[in-house]
Amino acid sequence: MFGKIKFYKEISSSLFATLCKTLIGFVSIPLFVKYLGADRYGLWIMALSTLTFINFLDAGVFPSIKNRLTEFNSNNDTINFQLYLYSGFVFGAFLFLMASLLGLCFFFVDINLFFKITDPIAKSESLPLFIVLYGVMVISISLSNVENYYASKILLGNIRFIEGILTLLMFGATFLALIYTDNLVLVAFLFSSPIFILRIFLFFNLMYSSNIVRFSNKDVISKLKQELKPSISFLGIKLAEIIITIVPNFYIVREFGLKEVTHYSVVYKYISIPLILISAILPAVWPMLTLAWHKGDKIWIKKIIHTSLLLTLIGYAFYLGIAIFWGVDIVFYLSSKVIKSNIIFILMLGVLSLIIGMVYWVSTFLHSITDFKFEFIIHILLAFSICLIGGIAISYFGLNYFILVMTISWFFIAFVPMYKRSMNFLK
Repeated sequence: MFGKIKFYKEISSSLFATLCKTLIGFVSIPLFVKYLGADRYGLWIMALSTLTFINFLDAGVFPSIKNRLTEFNSNNDTINFQLYLYSGFVFGAFLFLMASLLGLCFFFVDINLFFKITDPIAKSESLPLFIVLYGVMVISISLSNVENYYASKILLGNIRFIEGILTLLMFGATFLALIYTDNLVLVAFLFSSPIFILRIFLFFNLMYSSNIVRFSNKDVISKLKQELKPSISFLGIKLAEIIITIVPNFYIVREFGLKEVTHYSVVYKYISIPLILISAILPAVWPMLTLAWHKGDKIWIKKIIHTSLLLTLIGYAFYLGIAIFWGVDIVFYLSSKVIKSNIIFILMLGVLSLIIGMVYWVSTFLHSITDFKFEFIIHILLAFSICLIGGIAISYFGLNYFILVMTISWFFIAFVPMYKRSMNFLK
């Protein structure tokens, strides 16, 4: 379907960016914990996980537009390609306006009371931290359509390579701010800014190169209405994902405090490095799957899915084997000798991460063919199981049983039905 050079270039560029972020993640955790302290670092993690609801704001329109752009590009339909591209940016401007108004709610919510924050310094930083991170994330998601342009032309690898370089540069700025200012808000802004800066640059680059053609408001509204139906289901998926992402940290901070959030975060970040690599590859693979689907190349798609699942299993088996011998020590030094974990906890999160990685592969294929309604049902059931059964487990039996509930839910509620659905499409 694709030349090997083209395919591996996209994958390798995405991996480069992720390796940069992963390397920085390893280096930054002990630095952040050492200079900020466990409470302030836990506040930062809590803010990031809470603000994932911003992904809910695009209403699933951008992923749907990405599939459309890829389809029109493959068919050389320039007019519709330009119309959908422009419509995506109009929607992004509307999203930015609505999100800016929604951001005013931060001034009417007592964040310290809600999250039971008691550290004096953390209490003084909580509101500005939430506002700054919210602004960065809102602008970034409002400009998501700029990456749809490159993804539809199978050029996303180039963007990921630039992102990797920018990530390294901004970490240098973050390190200087951490050492010389001890300002959590500034540190968090600089550390979160690479994708924010990149998308702003790409947007103005497209504007300058005249690749954005204007259309009438009537045409734009008409096309956006067409995308709302599949987007509503994707919106439901995003909402469920946000719940699934927020719930663990929310339950942990309520039951055990901010320091246990840091423990969970550090261990999960370490043990989920293979998942981070998978997540890096998927945005580049998504448009390729869409293009292959419209060309009718089901054999290539099935080969990609099965090969990816096999490599995921092998990679995790090797990685967890290493974690058995050195995982506890790695977590200890990653946290600047603050966190003393245990191998059972690390392996449990590792198995959970493995199952999620397997789900990501089949889910990306279903994304690529806009099968959002089915995925929406799966994610709602998954969120319900984690919230209800997981909540009971963590309250009465502890954190390990909560992780067990999440693992079983991800496998039987998400992976099994999604895999069967994918294979039915590829018969």
